[in-house]
Amino acid sequence: MNPFTKVAFAATALSVAVCRAQTAQVASPTKAAFSLTLSAAQSTVKTGQPQQLEVTLTNKTDHVIGINEDRAYTGDFYYPLTVRDEQSKDIPLTRRGRAIRGRPTLDDPPVAVNVDSFLVQLDPGHGLIDTINVTPLYDLTRPGRYSIQASRYDDVSKERVLSNVIDVTITP
Repeated sequence: MNPFTKVAFAATALSVAVCRAQTAQVASPTKAAFSLTLSAAQSTVKTGQPQQLEVTLTNKTDHVIGINEDRAYTGDFYYPLTVRDEQSKDIPLTRRGRAIRGRPTLDDPPVAVNVDSFLVQLDPGHGLIDTINVTPLYDLTRPGRYSIQASRYDDVSKERVLSNVIDVTITP
């Protein structure tokens, strides 16, 4: 390799390294526009009884944000849940849960899922509360203790925002 080629190669490598370093300094991680807080109306319910959860979405920015809401399913469409048993195994979705999540099995009869979406303008620091009935979405027919966490996609940070994890107990 001649000396001119070596210098040109070194200059190119150096300029690439400088550009990457400048880009890394300029790019800062975007924070989520909102936070999620999950709570249960009752921490213990009997098998087959509705397990109602409340998800509070709070605007963490200094400006108004737009949040899509769904009246038809009152939260269960926009807030996917992770439900696990005492052994940390994922609890299977019911037929309705699979339909809402877009994961029907071949054996599932068709289930109509109608999303009636509208935009809510949420002021800084303010929150909105959605209610989710977990019982029709997840197979909670076995008594035991379950951990539940909600999530929602944030268009600002392009990440899924997670709520706190709560424990609920299903009794016979």
